[in-house]
Amino acid sequence: MTIDDVMKYLEQATRDDMNRMIKGINARRAFLYHLESMKFRKGDKVEFNSSKGGELVKGTVLTINQKSISLLSEAGMNWRVSPGMLRMVKK
Repeated sequence: MTIDDVMKYLEQATRDDMNRMIKGINARRAFLYHLESMKFRKGDKVEFNSSKGGELVKGTVLTINQKSISLLSEAGMNWRVSPGMLRMVKK
């Protein structure tokens, strides 16, 4: 099934069909967040590109939340970042 097939189906879907699809999408998204966050552990050195100015931010993982990872940057700022945006820093 392609995205185009899904889009054609959506044109004919009932409200109940769409609500069921939304629940499925949200469950899948939560599962993917969980998989991404499992790559990291407290104390890991990570980096990401800030959406504010695109600067490279490096820091240390403090906590791993359901949808985000809290970290302390080398500059001393606290950040809450989606695990999909983070990369491990090579030691």
